[in-house]
Amino acid sequence: MKMPYHSLHRTELLLMVFCGLCATFDSAFAQTWTQTTAPTKQWTSIASSSDGTKLIGVSGSSVLLSSTNSGATWNTNSMQSYISVSSSADGNYLAAAGDAIFTSTNAGITWTRSSNGLPALAWYGIASSADGSRLIAVSTSSVFTSTNFGASWISNTVSSYGFKVCASSADGTTLMAGGVSGPISISTNSGMTWTQELFGGGWNSFTASPDGSKLVAMSIAPSLVYSSTNFGGSWLSNNVIPSLSFQYVASSADGVKLVLVGKGGGIYTSTNAGNTWVSNNVPNEQWSSVASSADGNALIATVQGGGIWTSHTTPMPQLNLTASNANLALFWLIPSTNFVLQQSPDLISWSSVTDTPTLNLTSLNYELTLSPSNNIGFYRLATP
Repeated sequence: MKMPYHSLHRTELLLMVFCGLCATFDSAFAQTWTQTTAPTKQWTSIASSSDGTKLIGVSGSSVLLSSTNSGATWNTNSMQSYISVSSSADGNYLAAAGDAIFTSTNAGITWTRSSNGLPALAWYGIASSADGSRLIAVSTSSVFTSTNFGASWISNTVSSYGFKVCASSADGTTLMAGGVSGPISISTNSGMTWTQELFGGGWNSFTASPDGSKLVAMSIAPSLVYSSTNFGGSWLSNNVIPSLSFQYVASSADGVKLVLVGKGGGIYTSTNAGNTWVSNNVPNEQWSSVASSADGNALIATVQGGGIWTSHTTPMPQLNLTASNANLALFWLIPSTNFVLQQSPDLISWSSVTDTPTLNLTSLNYELTLSPSNNIGFYRLATP
């Protein structure tokens, strides 16, 4: 198999960068799913950290589950009746919406009721920025936003169409809200102003890329998937399997890998932004929600009146580079499996780079700037 690589040539510096793990992928992106130890409940919503390790699921029967090991084990919290849940990129900052809104700053170990500025309403949808500080919550008639981890909230001026679902970009700038009828309401300035796009049917779920430019919307009837690559300025309808009732859509950070779940419709996945789809081998259950890691290789789905299932495909993260003077900036999307950056002077002996990369919460990339000491150097991402 040919090893993918990226190269950069300068007068005094030649650096080759490639992945330390080669893997093949089925072009159809058919997944193998395994049921976790989560109990049978009326699961309504699931959320995931960007690497897919920290999970949070809620049911309408006052049950909230959290996992810090990709669903291998679960912790139970019973508080209120929940409909929707959201997670920060690191999985530590969580929010749950239902009869009330609760937030957690420690991956679901403890929870605090959020009430400052919030009216007593039934909350149907909630979404979070990557750092967890910015939240959007929707009730049937209202859209509220928070910029301080849910400590306080403000009402947004948005025409109501029976709001049920919402989504947020990584920085909380691009927001989406929609419901049982009417258009999608979109804000590109953190909720200060809103526009209505894609008039038509009701909406079941939304996703937004880290920068907010790529949006995906799942309509109720008929079940159609729409995508936008320009912040909602224009939309395209994707080819979706006909005559199936899909409930929820999730997306990788780049909007290329999509996954659909439906009541009696199974699970379908796409690796080309919805142009083609393939059915996954799963039981014919009432699939109610699905979440995806940033790279699209770790998926988790819930069954209404059933369990929680996970799927994991070995990732092959792409290592990218840019040069500035004598420095080298390397970056890669958060992978769903742990990788370390390694360096070599000769492609024979390798050592781990001791510098700790930083997480860019706008792009969901790990980033690291190095000052190479040799004219030739090699870098790769490898599993520990």
